Amino acid sequence: MKDATELPADAPPGGDEPLPSGPHLMFVYGTLRPGLENFGEMEGGSYLGPGRTLERYALFADDELPYLARQPAISRITGDIFELTTEHLLRLDRFEGHPSWYRRESVPVIDPEGNSLHCWVYFCQTPHGSIVKSGDYVLHRQLPRQSIGKDLF
Repeated sequence: MKDATELPADAPPGGDEPLPSGPHLMFVYGTLRPGLENFGEMEGGSYLGPGRTLERYALFADDELPYLARQPAISRITGDIFELTTEHLLRLDRFEGHPSWYRRESVPVIDPEGNSLHCWVYFCQTPHGSIVKSGDYVLHRQLPRQSIGKDLF
């Protein structure tokens, strides 16, 4: 499995361990995705393409925000993969309220070529709203997907 975060296999999933120097892979599933409200926060990162989580999670959404939770295991989550510097990742941590509101954890994500990548993702400590059964926040909002040059798989 490719791993740009260079975490040891036994690293805790919580994102509280000291960060190795970048690059870091970040999987975004909600408003940080291309074309959505907070995509500007990804400026300076390198877009690597679409992705889907290997494992099933629960994606919730209310009128304003999406929330990812480990349980119940409903669907594989659709999103986008970016490569970030350590400084950029720490800036996103502040934006997302890590670790008190959203908590950054490492999860396996599959790219369109079938490669498994360890990516950081933000889980919410107290998700609410309704479950997005498709696992795709863009589809849930019925928005056209903004392409950055790579197609969904």
